[in-house]
Amino acid sequence: MHRPAPASCLATIDANLFINANPALASLHGLENLVSVGAWLQVVNNPLLADVNGLAGLESAGGPAHPAQSAPDERGRPGSPGDVGATVLDIGYNAALTDIDGLSRLTTVEGEIHIRSNPVLTDIEG
Repeated sequence: MHRPAPASCLATIDANLFINANPALASLHGLENLVSVGAWLQVVNNPLLADVNGLAGLESAGGPAHPAQSAPDERGRPGSPGDVGATVLDIGYNAALTDIDGLSRLTTVEGEIHIRSNPVLTDIEG
């Protein structure tokens, strides 16, 4: 039986990474070796997520958008083909998120950055 590789083996994702609508997700541990996401990176509607330290290795996000890459909305529902835009990094609706320090190595974002509706986020020094 072939088992998929754990997320900790990922260094590059050539497409989207959507981490959406996970009511029990408290950590992004296991993604520390991820260096690049080639399109959208969305961390949305994860009410127990307190930080994004699991993304500590991330250096770049973004690339060309295509209708097939339309991002889910803030509730994790698939976006429609007409919803494609320039947003590449989207962090929102994470009720327990207190910091984004885990993004301190992020130096390149090809598109917009949206950081919104994270009620206990006190700074964006990440």
